[in-house]
Amino acid sequence: MSRRILKWQLPVDDEWHRLPGPFDHCEVDVYDPGIMWLWAVEMPHTVMWDMRAYGTGHDLPDVGNWVGTARHDGTGLVWHVLARPIPEEMHSEHEATPDELSFVERIGPDEA
Repeated sequence: MSRRILKWQLPVDDEWHRLPGPFDHCEVDVYDPGIMWLWAVEMPHTVMWDMRAYGTGHDLPDVGNWVGTARHDGTGLVWHVLARPIPEEMHSEHEATPDELSFVERIGPDEA
């Protein structure tokens, strides 16, 4: 199986957003204060993740893994991305393909 580096948008909106996974490594950045960008090495879609952006000093949930941190140069705001895995038994009821992600946009290689 060939692997690719893909890019997604993650809104900064106090909501969890579904992202297919797993991914080997994730890098985050922010260009617009309301949208974070995530780059990740694509792996077989055996795990799905919910991703969410949090501001510095905001309360964090008891579950979730830190993915990365980015600072918006224009505002000085710093955002942190957390990911929580979706249990496998819930995949069928929450299935999302890379082209049908709810609120998280997959950006193709031509737009990277």
